Order: sequence, then structure tokens, then C-alpha cells
Amino acid sequence: MKVLGLVFLREVKVRLMNWRFWVSLLGLPLLIIAIGGVIALLYRARKPMKLYLVGQAQKLSFPSNSRFQFVEAPPLPLDSLKANLSNSDGLLVYNQEANSAVIEVYVRKALPSPDLEALEQLLQISVLERKLDEIGVPPEKRDLILMPPVVRTFILSEKSKSPQSAQALGFLSMMLSFILFMLIMNAGWQTLLSVLEEKTNRLAEYLLIYISPEQLLTGKLLAGIFLTVLQAAVWVGFAAVTFQAIPSSAAAFLSVLSGLPWGWIGAYVVGGVLLYTFLYAIGGAASDSVTELSSFAQLLQWPLIISFILISSASLEPNSPFSVFLSYFPLTSPLAMPMRLAGGGVESIELVLSVGLLWGSVLWARSGAARIYRRALLLYGQKLSWKGIWSLLRRGDPKKGNL
Repeated sequence: MKVLGLVFLREVKVRLMNWRFWVSLLGLPLLIIAIGGVIALLYRARKPMKLYLVGQAQKLSFPSNSRFQFVEAPPLPLDSLKANLSNSDGLLVYNQEANSAVIEVYVRKALPSPDLEALEQLLQISVLERKLDEIGVPPEKRDLILMPPVVRTFILSEKSKSPQSAQALGFLSMMLSFILFMLIMNAGWQTLLSVLEEKTNRLAEYLLIYISPEQLLTGKLLAGIFLTVLQAAVWVGFAAVTFQAIPSSAAAFLSVLSGLPWGWIGAYVVGGVLLYTFLYAIGGAASDSVTELSSFAQLLQWPLIISFILISSASLEPNSPFSVFLSYFPLTSPLAMPMRLAGGGVESIELVLSVGLLWGSVLWARSGAARIYRRALLLYGQKLSWKGIWSLLRRGDPKKGNL
């Protein structure tokens, strides 16, 4: 036990002193803060687009807006106004036809999609206000007509005491899949790099004088789980602070969070971290350098990446046959099943079967990692093929191949 503690402390110390660990730990929160800050500065620094109102457009009334400034155009022909239009300005022409109003906007450069949508909403409201004024609707009643309804979608579930916001659930499901993907990928990749470092600089040769390969691998595993939990805690804390900064949405987010089956989700997270940590340990032992990873190590990342892309796609239904398959397949179930659990509708028999397959794969990977790790760790400068990995697994000593 003392030996495992020393290996654990060494692994934690080595990783905490590695700048890559801190990048993976703080990179996501800092990136979100940086992107949000840049967007806020850009919106604050940019000047509103000046739109010149031509002809009947001058009779329209527009509310104050930070994106657009509406001014009357000089009394010049339209062609002359078009010729003298600058790149940062635009022309707005309004024509009332028999059945509908037509608004034409002339600009030198295409408007960004958000600006174009905001302009269309402003123009629609302005034209409606003009029509309400023509038919004599009093100002105090116009807001009842012009104010768009607030649409809130709720999901009813037998397992939840109260309806859940579909918008909050969709956002949290997307964030959950991303966080789980990053946690599992980082845990496995850190193990691979640690194994490769000891194999290439022959540090393992000195460590194995005092401890067995199984003890060394177990210490790495415990350190990886500890640092993964630390990373998850930092990200969850950052998310909690972010939600508190949005009071209008905080209640909906907290309601969805409290309704999630965190016990089952935790089983998949821990199982996914263990499975990929063991598999990446095999990949690291079978490789000779980071730039020359074995085919096994290169293949490991693809199931996780593909499943993340698929389950994050809005077109993939949570309970479609393909989603169900992903939630059973051990290499993808740590991402796919939590997403299905967030949406509800997963039967208990499905959870038992899926968890059984995942943790059965964890035990298999544990046994295989011990055998490969013991026999391939001292193969300096050698990269194992699939045939070599299979050969080592078949010739493994069961007595020495258990952690």
C-alpha cells in the first residue's frame, strides 16, 4: 500500500508540474471567458450602421437600436444615393403595394446573419406600427399586438416531479457530452503520455527495481482518476458561477441538474475513464514515441470522437436504433447513455445491460493492460503491431497479469 501511495504521489506531482495538464484543466474556462470578452468588446467598440430612409420610409418610426441608426436621406434621386453610398452605410426604401409592403435595403457589403435577422425584425415591427396607426389602434394597446410571445417548451417525465425546460435540457445535454468527452479523452491521453515517457527515457527500468509493473500501472490509474475528478470539479464550479450570472436561466438549469440521474451518470463516467485509461496504457506500452504511435493507440481515439460528433448532432434522435447501439457499445456508451438519460425514457433493463457491458469491458481491459504493460514496457524503441499485441495477450501469465 505504501508503494502505491508513492507511485500515486509521484504521478500527481509529475502531471501537476507539466504545463499541458494546466492547459487542459484551465483551457476550457479561460477560452470561454476570452471568447465572451472579445465578443463583448467587439459589440461595444463597433459603430452602428447608418441606414438612410428614402421616400415613404421616412414616415416609419424605429426604436433606438445599438446596431442601426436610421436617418433621413438627402433629397437626391435614388440612383445618385446608390452611387454615393459608403461601405459602412445603407439605403432603405419602403413601398406600399396593393396587398403588402415591400422594403428594399441596399448595402455595399453583406450583413452578418445576426444583424440581418435583427434588421428584419425591426422593419417588421415598424411597418406593423404604421398599419396600426392607420387603423386607429391606440398606443396603449399596440404593445399587446406587437410584443412577440415568450415560447417555453417543457418536457414531461414520469421520473421528474416537475416539467423540465427543453431549452435548458438541450443546452445542458450538449455541455454534458462535451465535458464527458474531454474528461475521458484527457485521462486516457495523460496515461499514454506518462507510459511513453517512462518507456523512452528508461525511467521504468529503475522504477521496476523497487515495484512491480502492476503496482506502477495501478498508481498511474489512481493518479489519473484523482486528476480527472479535480478537472471535473473545476469545470463544474465554473459552470455554476456562469449559471448564477444568468439569473433568468439559473432556475431552469438548476431544475434540470437536480433531475438528472447522477448515480448512473457517475457509473458511466468512472467506467469510461477506467476503460480508456487501461486501453491507452496498452497503446503507450505498444508505441515507441508520441510521433510514432502504434496503430492500436491511433485507433482508440476514433470511437470516442465519432460518438461525440454523432450524439451532439441535432438530427440524431436520443432513442433511435443507432443511439441505442451507441449506448450499449462499451467504447461509446460513456457518452451516449448519459445523453439518453438526460432526455429520459431509458428502461432499467437497458441500464443494467449497458453498465454490465461497460464494466465487463473495463475488467477485460484491466487484465489486458496488465499483461501488455508487464511485457512491453521494457521494449525500448519498439512499436508493437496488432499481431504482437495479440501474441502478448495470448502468452500472458494469468498469475502476473492481474492488478
